[in-house]
Amino acid sequence: MKFSKFIITILVFVINLQFNSTCPTYPQPVKINQNDTRLISAYEKIDSFLQNEMKANNIESFVASIVYMDEVVWSKAYGNVNPLDISSDLLTIDNNVQIASLTKLFTDLMMYQLRDKGIINSIDDQVEIYYPEFSITSIYDQENSITLRELSGHLSGLPRELPCDTQYVGTDNCTEEIILKKVSQMFTILPQNQMVHYSNLGVSLLGNALSKAIQMPYEQYIENYILKPLEMTGSTFNYSSIQDNLALGVQRTSNGSWEIVENRQTLGWSNPSGGLFSTTSDISKFIIFLLNGNEEILKSSTLNEMLLPMYLDNDGSSAYGTPFEFYYDSGNEIWYQSKAGIATGYRSQVALSKDLKLGLFYSSQYSIYTEDLFTRDSLQFLIPIYTEILLEQQQQQQLQQQKEKEKIQQQINDQFIGYYSNDFNYNFNIYLGSNQELIGNVNGNKNINFTITDFDEDYPLVKRVTIEKPQKNICWMYYDGLNEELIYFYTDINDNINSLLILGQTLYKQ
Repeated sequence: MKFSKFIITILVFVINLQFNSTCPTYPQPVKINQNDTRLISAYEKIDSFLQNEMKANNIESFVASIVYMDEVVWSKAYGNVNPLDISSDLLTIDNNVQIASLTKLFTDLMMYQLRDKGIINSIDDQVEIYYPEFSITSIYDQENSITLRELSGHLSGLPRELPCDTQYVGTDNCTEEIILKKVSQMFTILPQNQMVHYSNLGVSLLGNALSKAIQMPYEQYIENYILKPLEMTGSTFNYSSIQDNLALGVQRTSNGSWEIVENRQTLGWSNPSGGLFSTTSDISKFIIFLLNGNEEILKSSTLNEMLLPMYLDNDGSSAYGTPFEFYYDSGNEIWYQSKAGIATGYRSQVALSKDLKLGLFYSSQYSIYTEDLFTRDSLQFLIPIYTEILLEQQQQQQLQQQKEKEKIQQQINDQFIGYYSNDFNYNFNIYLGSNQELIGNVNGNKNINFTITDFDEDYPLVKRVTIEKPQKNICWMYYDGLNEELIYFYTDINDNINSLLILGQTLYKQ
């Protein structure tokens, strides 16, 4: 038994050692020259790639932006505001689109904000604390009711959709009262925390519960505490205020023809799961916040929490969080944070490489069903190039720092260099060695030199002397009692070194 435990312990140690030794490290993101030909080439490849994908997927109008650190480094709008009318205005990054489920990013951010402000006690609070009107039947033997975290992370076991769709029946026929009454007659479809099951009902419930906690309409809170602080002036839940600026979404009819998607409206109770209209410019601002943080909006530690996975899939290469979905790129050894938004006539995607402070926003005015709306392939163009450039920058920075360090060290060393002696024929010569280190020689002894090193950073005028090549001077390890001794340097009224004390001898700089 003891032997088997020993073997298991050794195996665990070896596995951990191997895992830790292969963990990738990423270069520190710093400002880089966006006119670098390698970056320009990468953006051109992405441009060409997107146009090819648009053609292959019958997409006429599309917007894209790439964010690095705190700026939009590339953006482009393709096609027209009305994809079916080439005489309509050209599409821009300031036209509104319906971002659909990307709205969940803002709902979850609201949850974390209220937790940090102490308005909700914990994201593990039961939803009934803030929304006692909500009820649903469960056939599963579970003691605890659904929590805010489970709603946010799609682990609540709730059905995917609301029991009525405001997009089709209108908000008057899908009020809070109607929704809650119908849900109370329904069942959860899975036990809590068993598996991820995407639920618009769950996130709508979350947003409305948070609204009750703060005693403020959900839409007003998002506008006051997220959109305005981030200067996202083109974003709103009010369709009528942006309909003249809306990039029109299209869909195919049953006979194969194309038509503009009509009947846009505010989603009412389900706004928290998908009701926000925004622009490429505004979502780029939001990505900048996610990549860099803003303490006035969210604590940096909480932002990290928001950007971490909560549930790992069986495949080991995908995961879910609150609210991001995660994908592991084995080729580049890096995780992406991602979130999709799909509405009739629209398909949008946010993708982040947080470690490199890279972010993408893509939006199509046709709701094609792809896993990532071309963002993963685009990151394949970007990540190797950014990594290469950042590593070069890092090496150059390290080289520059080393040069500065050597320059400073040279200035420091110059103070100590000199010939010190006294009237008792005792002398100590200090000079620079081949590696710019300080070398000391006692009484002109040609056989033994000493390396002079720092003693303590708080005592810069105290140095240590150590025999330079002890392996060649094994019999002289304690030559004259000097090895591992200290030198005390003294300065004059101008802070220039003018003498030293070593082995009880005071020597003066000549």
